[in-house]
Amino acid sequence: MEPTGQMSRGALVGWAAFILCVAYVVIVGGGYAGIDLPLLRLLNLGVAVAGLFAWALLAWRRPDWRPRSAIWPALLIPIGMLALTSLTSPFPRLGLDYLAWAVLLVALYLFLVRILAIPYAQARIGWLLAGLGILLSVTYVALVVGHWLEWWDLLGRVDPPMLRPAYTRMLIGGPTIVAPVLVLLAAGGAGGTGLATGRRRLVVGTLALATLLAVFLSGTRGAWLALAGALVVTGVAVYLTRRDHVHRAARDGRLRAGAAVMLAILAVAMVVFIPALLDRLSIVADGGRTYYATTALRMFADAPLFGQGPGNWAARRMVFSEAGDPDISVAHPHNIYVLTLAESGLVGMLAGAAALVVLSWLIMRALRGHDPVRQRWAFAATFVLVYLSINATVDSFANLPVVIILAAIPVAVLDAGSRHGFGQRWLHVGARTRARIHATVTVSVFAAAALAVIALVRIESFAIEHQRAVAAIDRGDWAAAMAPARAAVAGDPDMIPYRVTLGLGAAATGDWSVAASAFEAAADADGLPHSWLNLALARHRSGAPTNEVVDALERASRFGDDPSVAIATVDLYTRLGMIDEAVAQAADLLAARPTLAADPVWTSGSPLAAIFPAALEAAMELGPSQWELALMAGDDEEARELAGGDGNDLADLVIDAWTGDTGALAELQTAARLHPYDTATVSWAARLSAKAADAGAASDFRRIIVFTTEAP
Repeated sequence: MEPTGQMSRGALVGWAAFILCVAYVVIVGGGYAGIDLPLLRLLNLGVAVAGLFAWALLAWRRPDWRPRSAIWPALLIPIGMLALTSLTSPFPRLGLDYLAWAVLLVALYLFLVRILAIPYAQARIGWLLAGLGILLSVTYVALVVGHWLEWWDLLGRVDPPMLRPAYTRMLIGGPTIVAPVLVLLAAGGAGGTGLATGRRRLVVGTLALATLLAVFLSGTRGAWLALAGALVVTGVAVYLTRRDHVHRAARDGRLRAGAAVMLAILAVAMVVFIPALLDRLSIVADGGRTYYATTALRMFADAPLFGQGPGNWAARRMVFSEAGDPDISVAHPHNIYVLTLAESGLVGMLAGAAALVVLSWLIMRALRGHDPVRQRWAFAATFVLVYLSINATVDSFANLPVVIILAAIPVAVLDAGSRHGFGQRWLHVGARTRARIHATVTVSVFAAAALAVIALVRIESFAIEHQRAVAAIDRGDWAAAMAPARAAVAGDPDMIPYRVTLGLGAAATGDWSVAASAFEAAADADGLPHSWLNLALARHRSGAPTNEVVDALERASRFGDDPSVAIATVDLYTRLGMIDEAVAQAADLLAARPTLAADPVWTSGSPLAAIFPAALEAAMELGPSQWELALMAGDDEEARELAGGDGNDLADLVIDAWTGDTGALAELQTAARLHPYDTATVSWAARLSAKAADAGAASDFRRIIVFTTEAP
C-alpha cells in the first residue's frame, strides 16, 4: 500500500486482503464462536499473525509504516492494569489469555491506524462498513421473516408477528450481539460516507433504514435505549459544531423528503408491531442481571483494590453465590462496570476512566477542528462511545473481536490524522531523541506481539488436547480420553475445565483417587454444584470418611436448581444409608418439578425405588400441583379427584389425554395452537403428543415453546 491516493497492484492486493479480514471478523470469527471454539480461535490467531507479519515487513522497509498513536496512554494503561490485576489475582493464570490477547489487539490497532492513514483506505472504509451493514441488516430481517413463516405454519394461521422470533441469531451470535454490531456498522458507514452527494445520501439512508428495522426486530431493549441515547448526544454535538450545516440540511427538500419516507416506514412498522412491542416492554424479568451484579459486587467487596483478576467472574461466580441463588451458567454479568469492579477493582475503573479521558481528548480536537471529514468521523466516534457506554449497563460484549474492531475504526481514523499526540505539548525532545523513542516503540510493539503469540499458541495447544479428550468422551471412549486429558492438565494445570475432564475420565475408568483429586481442585476453584457432586461421589468410591462426602453433597445441593444434581444427590444419600436426607431431597425435587415423578429412576429395579413412596407423600404436602404428582406416579384416579377439587379444566383435559383419550388429546392440541403463549398448555401438548407417538406434533409444540420462551 502506498501512502498516497494512487495504489499499486500490490497495494490493491493488500486492500483486498484487509476487506476480507474485516468481513471475516464481522460475519464469522468475531462472535462468541470465535472466542469459544479452540479451532476458530486458532484461525483468528493465524489471521492476526499473518497481518502483523505483513506489517512488520512493511515497517522494516518503510519508516512511515512504523507504529505511532496519538492516544498512547489509552493503549498502555489498560495493558498495565491487566498485568497488575492478573499478578494480584488468586488465580493469575486466568488473566494470561486476556493479557496476551490485549497486547495482540493493541498491536493490531496500531496496524489499523497505519492502514487508515492512507487516503485511499480512509476514503473507502466507510463504504465497506456501509455495505456490510446493509448486507447483514437485510439478512437479519430475512431471517426474522423466515421465522415468522415458520411460526404461522406451526399455528396454522397468521398471527401478529413477534420480535426476535425463536431468538433469531446469525453466525456472530443472538440478537443481543447482532443489534450492537449492526449499529456500530451503521455509525462507521455513515461517518465515513457522509451526505455530500445524492449517491452518498441514498447509501446512508438505506443503511439507516435497514439498520433501524433490523435492530427494532431484534427486540433488544438495551440496544434501543443505547441507540436513543447515542442519537441524542451525537445530535447535540452535530448541532453545536455544525449549526449552519444543520439549518441548511433542514431546508433541503430532498433530505426532508427522505427523512419523511423513513419516518413513515418506521411509523407503520411501529403500528404493525404494537402488540409485540408492548410485550417486550412489559417484561419485568431481568434475565438474572440483578443476581449477576450482586455476585460481582461480592467479588469487589472481597478484593476492592485489584479485584479477583481478569476472567475470574465467570470462572468463580458460584464461589461468591449464596444458598438460594440461581444456578445459571453465563459468561459475563451483562454489565461491564460491575464486571470491571469484580475482576479489576478500583484500579480497573481508574484505568477505564483514564482511557476515556484520552479518547475524549482525541474526539474533542477533531470536533473543534475545521476538517469536515474528521468532524464526521468524530461524530461517529462520539456515537460509538456513547452507545457502548449505555449498552454496557445491560450487556457486556467488549471482549468480542467484532465489537472491538468496529468501535476502533472511527477512533483509528482520527488517530491516524492527528498531528499531535496526547501530552506532546509537555514533552520537548530533540529530533534524535524522538527517533530513538520511535525506534524503541517499534521494537517493543513487535516484540510484545511476538511474545503474546507464543503464549497464545502454547495455551491453544493444550486447549486442542482438551478438545481431543472431550471428543473421545462424546464417543464414549473413556480410555482414549485419558491421555489428552492428562496432557492438558500437565501443560495448563490452572485451567479448571481440564481438571474436570480428567476427573470424569478417571472416574469412568475406575481411578477414583485421581478423580477425587481432580474434582477437589475444580470444586475449590469454581464452586459449581456438579464439581462438588462429582467430588462427593469420588470421595465415596475412594473410601473417604462419610462426613467428607456429606460436606461435598451439601455444597452441591445448596442452590437446588438443577434436577440432575438433585437426583444424583438423592442417590448418593441413599447409598450412604442417610434415608431421611434422601427422602427430604427427593420431596423438594418432586414438589418443584412434579413431572419428574414419572421418571424411570423411581421405578422398580432402581436403587431409589424404595424411597419413592415416602418422597412422593412428602412432596404431596409441599407441592401446589398435587394432581400432577399423582398422575405422574400412575394414580390417575387420585389425580382426577385432586384436579376436580381445584376446578382445573386443563388438569381434567391432561388426565383424560394421559389415560388414552384421543379426543382429549386433540382438544389439548387445538388449545395449545390457539394459546401458544400459555406455556403450561403447550408443554403438556408436547409431552402427551410424544406419549401418543405423534412425533410430528410433539416436535411442533416444542418448537412453539422455543418461539415463546426466549431469553428476556
